[in-house]
Amino acid sequence: MTSDKEKLESYTALEKGKKVSFGNDTPAAIKGKGIAQLKEKVKAGNALYVDGLKHNLLSVSQMCDQGTEVIFRSNGCRVRDLGTGEIVIKGRRTINSLYIFEEGQQHCYLSKDDEHWLWHWRLGHLSFSQIRKACKYQEVRGLKDIKILDNTIRKSCQFGKKTRNSFPEKEGSASRPLELINTDVFGPFRTRTPRGEEYLILFIDDFSRFVWLGLMKHKDEAFEKFKSFKALVENESDHKIKCLRSDRGGEFTSNEFFDFCEEHGIRREFSTARTPQQNGVAERMNIIVQQMARAMLDESGTPATFWGEDAYAAVVILNKTNVRVNSTETPHELRYGETPSVKHFKIFGSKCYIKNTDEQLGKLEPRADEGILLGYSLYSKAYKCYNKRLGRIVDSIDVVVDAKGYIPRQVNHEDIEEDEDYPPNQTDDEEEEPQKVPEEQIRIEEKTPSRYVQKKYPESQILGQKEAGVQTRRTIAEASSCLALLSSTEPQNVKEACKDECWVKAMDEELEQIEKNNTWELVPRPKDKNIIGTKWIFKNKLNENGEVVRNKARLVCKGYA
Repeated sequence: MTSDKEKLESYTALEKGKKVSFGNDTPAAIKGKGIAQLKEKVKAGNALYVDGLKHNLLSVSQMCDQGTEVIFRSNGCRVRDLGTGEIVIKGRRTINSLYIFEEGQQHCYLSKDDEHWLWHWRLGHLSFSQIRKACKYQEVRGLKDIKILDNTIRKSCQFGKKTRNSFPEKEGSASRPLELINTDVFGPFRTRTPRGEEYLILFIDDFSRFVWLGLMKHKDEAFEKFKSFKALVENESDHKIKCLRSDRGGEFTSNEFFDFCEEHGIRREFSTARTPQQNGVAERMNIIVQQMARAMLDESGTPATFWGEDAYAAVVILNKTNVRVNSTETPHELRYGETPSVKHFKIFGSKCYIKNTDEQLGKLEPRADEGILLGYSLYSKAYKCYNKRLGRIVDSIDVVVDAKGYIPRQVNHEDIEEDEDYPPNQTDDEEEEPQKVPEEQIRIEEKTPSRYVQKKYPESQILGQKEAGVQTRRTIAEASSCLALLSSTEPQNVKEACKDECWVKAMDEELEQIEKNNTWELVPRPKDKNIIGTKWIFKNKLNENGEVVRNKARLVCKGYA
């Protein structure tokens, strides 16, 4: 068999449909047959012309049928004419256990690469189109005219040069509302919101590009968010969700999610693994929302814990102003059929003054509280603001925004403190007295720590003087900046720690707390029992600027006997 038609005499074309399979089960078409001249006096009849064959192959059985015998030895092979006893062809054995006919006047080899493949390999697997270009313009000497093969797929080239396939342009979009919903989850964020959320989920109507956003504490809340979203949008319109497109995240592939969609006749579409381009609408919208949120937080200097309200504000802006491609209408107009108004929009993070509606307000007390504008209420015709006096987010329509006095990136962060506990979202119509809050939440409050100490808190659990109030990282840092009483190095063992007065004090504080909390009880040593040892751990506590604010010493068990 050969792929060079010029090597065949008395060539005859064969009918289509006949094929031969290679070792990797790849089929190739047999286009014709003829007589191949092996040597001056040796010919092979019925030689096949196979398109795409990489080597010229000789059939041993066919040579034997023509009155010759093939003798294989450890170092080579010979073809002998049975009539005359003459050796007509000689071959050698390669290290790969292949028998190759010797070079010379022979034209057929058991394993000889065609010239175009040899040049392909010599040139470092350069593509055939580049080789042809060099041949065409004759810019390289010594390079013969190389042809481009029909089948140029080789395993080594695919392993070394395979790239991502280009994605075709999207063929149209949904023709009616809710025909296709794109969704995606992003997170976790490093900073939680005041309600403890770490993830956001987006739902985008492919027809109008209207965006809905939800915040989640855990990714497994995506199913409940979708059920709420489905009930809302289908109740607002006369349309039903026909298809949901997402990635293959576990939050979208749970059994209950599949069962719910199957029950309501919702078709599912998933993007291929590591191919976010197939869910491009949701991915791009996710990026846009994040970019807007980052820009607004950075410009205003608002604490990062308000990223949830920031993202909501970005979605409101996009729904009312983002004119989609090949359209002259905004998502809001496409969904609700009315032109949106943006005259109530204000700068995110601006200083604002909120009406104080406390019924017990004194005659001479201020009638307004200072706050930070955080966007627009979801459930009321009101602004969403952070009230510094109350230390929580409230919804209020009686808000004056200091837009003229707004100076970017000049927010005084000393007026805002981040702590580990903060109350849930609350409107200004609710009681303003301090309430118990979950331990897992974060509170942002003014620098009056003693005001927020819980009433009826067991005094035995309070460390230090309760009149000193709650200490934050900022107050500790400010105190440490005035008193050089902290060590900047961490000792490796107790011997090194005892040489430093700061670490001796830290160890004394640890032992004092252990004794105060009755951590252990001295008992006689049991017989035939090993004693678990202890070890001191020394760590420096740093603030957000990388400065040492505390030397922390801990006495721990080794965990083994």
